[in-house]
Amino acid sequence: MTQDIAVLCELYVSPSGREAITTIDKALELYRYDELALSFNGGKDCTVLLHLLRACVHNKILKSENQDAAALGNALKQIRVLYFQPPAETGFPELDSFVVEIVEQCGFSLVVFTCGFKEGLQQFIDSTGVKAIFMGNRRSDPYSGELTHFSPSSAGWPSFMRILPILDWSYCMVWKALREFELPYCSLYDKGYTSVGGRHDTEPNPLLKRPDGSYDPAWKLEDESMERCGRVKR
Repeated sequence: MTQDIAVLCELYVSPSGREAITTIDKALELYRYDELALSFNGGKDCTVLLHLLRACVHNKILKSENQDAAALGNALKQIRVLYFQPPAETGFPELDSFVVEIVEQCGFSLVVFTCGFKEGLQQFIDSTGVKAIFMGNRRSDPYSGELTHFSPSSAGWPSFMRILPILDWSYCMVWKALREFELPYCSLYDKGYTSVGGRHDTEPNPLLKRPDGSYDPAWKLEDESMERCGRVKR
């Protein structure tokens, strides 16, 4: 648990880190724990967000009158982590395993969907009353350039507030946080994958290929604009 606070103290020094922490803290003030969820696909961006959210909840508990471990566990369990599991023929088994392991390790409640994203969200919101969902979007992601840290869902989608704490983080900053604090992440990134979708449209990034045919880990990518170079259009 002390690592949670160490992460916050270190990240608060940088403007983007401070902005992310401030955004999460604001969300924790605006919404009850059971009104919050986190959309999680096991990727690096939402993984760093998962760790940040846990750290901010921990920090909030420490500032309250009820500071024991049971209070932290109860708070974390009220926040649902949503995983839309791809079909077995297109998904990565490594991602499936990692999602289950890391969510359990961090203490959140995992909800697994096998339906479409839009359909699943509607059913989930209707049945739980969740009002806001943390997402790991960054501005370099498709359709994310004009978003703000608190962005209502788009027209035609279920109504909820999108909370985007790491919107202004770079690829490099995500990896710096994960590696500097030794935070667990999916093993695919150590095999050269820099942006992970499904098995049908994702390959290791060719820029990381070594002479012997193996690949450097994702954090060694020097040109951040080539992050999605391993995504293949079929």
